[in-house]
Amino acid sequence: MLPEDQALEIESLEAIYGPDVVELVPPAAASDDATADLASAVVRVRLPVELSQTTLVRLVQSGEDGVERPASELQLRLAHLPPVLLELLLPPAYPAGSPPQLALVGLDPTAPFCPIPSLRQCLGLLLEQAYDQSECLWVFLEMVREGHFLDRAAGADEVVLRPAPGVDVAALGGALSKYEAGVLGQTFAETTYPCGIWCVV
Repeated sequence: MLPEDQALEIESLEAIYGPDVVELVPPAAASDDATADLASAVVRVRLPVELSQTTLVRLVQSGEDGVERPASELQLRLAHLPPVLLELLLPPAYPAGSPPQLALVGLDPTAPFCPIPSLRQCLGLLLEQAYDQSECLWVFLEMVREGHFLDRAAGADEVVLRPAPGVDVAALGGALSKYEAGVLGQTFAETTYPCGIWCVV
């Protein structure tokens, strides 16, 4: 049975983000069977990244040797990035006695905007920063949603994305632009706007 404080925290996250973003799954369904046996809960998250404003995003391709290829650079203006996929394991002693564990990290396969090992390392550091021996999942998820793991150049005015070697920067730019257009279109469709024109029949 799930400890009460964990159940309340997960219920709150589901209410804040919705069931499409946060899902509680049985430990047996976790991707890492060995670690899942030690968890009292597994939380799967599919969290879109929302930058605070439309931002210059530079896609910079690196070769296998790690050297950046300036000719393979693309610049976009984006306010949204595709979801980051997470699987968090909550040990029975969480929150007071043990931190949550980051079991799985992934990206939408159509828009892999950074290498998974780098993403895992950055998110692991954010999770450590968020944990203070109390409920920390909301703080951690907000840091992810706001893109605190992204490489910011020139202050907060620019984001540099370095996809894994071999990722086609032009195709990735197209996928990111398509995702941005989809989010903006959905936001427009869900928003009502007052209209000063009256039609009289």
